[in-house]
Amino acid sequence: FTNCTIKFEIDDAVVMDTESSAARAVSLLLKQEIPDIVVGGFHEIAVLDLSVVTSGLKIPYVAFGGVNQRVVTPYYYPYSTRTSSDVNLIADRVTSYLLYRGRSDYWGMLNAISDTASQLRDAINQRAEERRIMIISKSYEPVAFGAKKKDVMKQLEKLKSFGFRTVILIVETPRTELPVIAEAADELGMIDGTYFWIMVGTFGMDIFGTDLVMKNKTTKKLVRGAAFIRELDGFGYDPDDKFLAAWRRQDADFVSLLNRMNPTNPDHPEFIEADDFYFNTTLPAAGSGFVYDSVIAAGMGSCLAKGNVTDAVVDGIQEVEFSGATGLVEFGNSHRYPGARRSHTLTYGVFNLLPAQDIENRSYVLTDVYVGIANKRDARWESVAPFYFADGTTSPPVLLRDPPDQNLLPTGTRIFGLALFGFTVGMVIAAVVWITIYRNHTVLKASQPIFLYALAFGCLLLSGSIVTSSFDEGAGWNEDQLGVACTVTPWLLILGHDLNYGALFTKLWRVNKVLQFRRTKVKIQHVVWPMLALVLVSIVLLSIWTGVIGGFTWKRRELDDWTGESIASCAGDQALDFLVPVFLLTIIPTIMTLVMAIKTRDVDSAYSESNWIFVLVLVQLQVLIVAIPVLKILQDESTVGRYMGEIMIFFTMSVSPIVFIIGPKVVAVHTHKNRKSNRGSTVGVRISGMVGSSSMQSAARITAAALGPDERNPAGKKSTHRSTQVESTPSEGFNASMPSEAFQTSITSEGFPEVPQSPGKLKEET
Repeated sequence: FTNCTIKFEIDDAVVMDTESSAARAVSLLLKQEIPDIVVGGFHEIAVLDLSVVTSGLKIPYVAFGGVNQRVVTPYYYPYSTRTSSDVNLIADRVTSYLLYRGRSDYWGMLNAISDTASQLRDAINQRAEERRIMIISKSYEPVAFGAKKKDVMKQLEKLKSFGFRTVILIVETPRTELPVIAEAADELGMIDGTYFWIMVGTFGMDIFGTDLVMKNKTTKKLVRGAAFIRELDGFGYDPDDKFLAAWRRQDADFVSLLNRMNPTNPDHPEFIEADDFYFNTTLPAAGSGFVYDSVIAAGMGSCLAKGNVTDAVVDGIQEVEFSGATGLVEFGNSHRYPGARRSHTLTYGVFNLLPAQDIENRSYVLTDVYVGIANKRDARWESVAPFYFADGTTSPPVLLRDPPDQNLLPTGTRIFGLALFGFTVGMVIAAVVWITIYRNHTVLKASQPIFLYALAFGCLLLSGSIVTSSFDEGAGWNEDQLGVACTVTPWLLILGHDLNYGALFTKLWRVNKVLQFRRTKVKIQHVVWPMLALVLVSIVLLSIWTGVIGGFTWKRRELDDWTGESIASCAGDQALDFLVPVFLLTIIPTIMTLVMAIKTRDVDSAYSESNWIFVLVLVQLQVLIVAIPVLKILQDESTVGRYMGEIMIFFTMSVSPIVFIIGPKVVAVHTHKNRKSNRGSTVGVRISGMVGSSSMQSAARITAAALGPDERNPAGKKSTHRSTQVESTPSEGFNASMPSEAFQTSITSEGFPEVPQSPGKLKEET
């Protein structure tokens, strides 16, 4: 370029202050004579405006600010080139920095609704999705366009509901947006030091040292400990930068020239009247290097064009390659964006805003640098100073997200369930104590106490399932402990159910055998084997399921990928293979008991509780029919609903046998209610050899004695009826309202002697 004849005369240059107001750049440019080339535009609005007007006027344009991707897209603005970064490059650096800081997942993003902010949001979303990072973004109406705090609050509330603790804030007009965002975030508890905020924007960083931040407590609270990411000038990180050295060599004559060309209104609060030593005492503002490189690129591009043909100048600008104030300047990041700066030629930095431990009390400090190189794999972030977060430490917030809702069981609900367990245990203990006290009572002897004890123990086992279902991680139990509880629950339910209905079946079967006159005596061991076999099969099946299949485990399922909400319950890989045989196993004793209850339905209620068994099964069946579908619906919806359904089933299954089987006996013992005469009762039965007054019949004690084969049929002929032996014992009275003495004394461990059939089946003798 030493032979280039193109020369920009500084006296011919027109300098304009575009500021950041809409249409100001266009207005100022159109008031001037149409230039050969336009350089400039730092704020996003100014860059877009100049891109529009230069495309319309077909003037080469080199921008040094803004990030809107349209600016470097020929389809929209074919004459524009930019020396600074764009949304794609910033998205790459934001993503890599958050990963560098350990924020590997759960990002939230808040941006104003605008073309540039939406582009940057979409670019960051794309990078996050490529890395399978969960990210949620919300947009608000720009404050500058009349948006209220209410809209910002609404979007922040939605963002907070996901619980993500890393927030990317895309800001375009910080003077109007930051105070509103800060107030909303403060009310939502999002600037309490548990969130990490990273800000992105094309505004100057000097704003963080102004009264907007320093004298506004809420805004200062938002900014403190946050990160701000942007591209760097060479002097921003290199103390030996050549541009900085040249800057400091400028003399008073150059200062005087710049003061004359300063386009800023003297009444503007940011107007500067530089003194003769300005360049010696003042560092260049951030972005100054990009201004320099833009001017050099425009001149070198014009040289390459070898003429003033617009298209040739644009092509020449985009073909230049030189070492500038911001590093290697080279364009054409891709064929789609020929006017975009190559990504590896830019250096990025992260600034720690209002660092808590900075002894110089600076508004921002450069802490991390990313130097772009051609080999992207070797490019990385390097720390140049400690980063102090909002809590004053160098450690980022521990949580990447709010602890997700695990739908843990509330303590109050757990206490309610355990109270039901305590109530059930109290009833079982009371029943056992009562049976023991009144075991010699006529009603209890007829009811065979040993089976009532078995029934009570079965109820106790069933109630234990309430305890094993009442705990989760919220109670301090770990996954292994909860897995054991899950496996124990089926043991308690199945064995408890087997004992309950096994005891009822065995009791009724013994009564039925006695009334069929098949044995001289019916001992417990003669009828208990089905119950023992059933319990044994259950134990074997449960043991195989626990030892071989592995039983149930405690599994937590995620309900919402975004919020992390989860719910836990007992589960097993082969649960269905286990549940089918278990269902068949538990239904067998129930059916057997119902069948035996039907066979003994006309037996005196002292010996057979057929009616109460029907009621018991009906109640339990109704509860299961209603509860099981509800539990299925609530399985992944509500821990409380599922738990309440489970414990109500367990409570009903464990309490109902006490209420419907033992309860009536308590009433009978303490109220002496008359019973209906059925089989096993001697009320109203006329017995051979007993004549005379009813008082004599009341004094009779019947002892049934089964006749042997020879006694039944001495002549070898088939007997047509059974005879009874009757003896009168006046001293031992017979209460017609109670079971016969013959029947009640036979219910012992020695077995049941046979008794006469019901009155309808006895042949009356006179």
